[in-house]
Amino acid sequence: MAAEQNTLDLVGTPCPLNFVRIKAALDRTAPGVPLAALVEVGPVGLDLAESLRMAGYDVLAVEEHGDSLLLTAGRRKVVSARPVPRRKDTPCARKARRRRGR
Repeated sequence: MAAEQNTLDLVGTPCPLNFVRIKAALDRTAPGVPLAALVEVGPVGLDLAESLRMAGYDVLAVEEHGDSLLLTAGRRKVVSARPVPRRKDTPCARKARRRRGR
């Protein structure tokens, strides 16, 4: 079964606004569901892909699609949400115990 894919047409949308719209659409989708966005060809489209990577999204593909770029991205799946156990024998913990007199 193929994954559901949403598409946004953002050709002609100014630079900061297209990032905000893609980010908002990605936040509304479930993790692992790809979102395709048509953006302008050029450095704006490539900078947009890099900005999404830096914001923590997975950029799955950047392809030329006629006179625009087809950018496919998705939210990362959360593997585990359980807390990481604290180690009791770290330099900070030893220093804190010495300060408390233990």
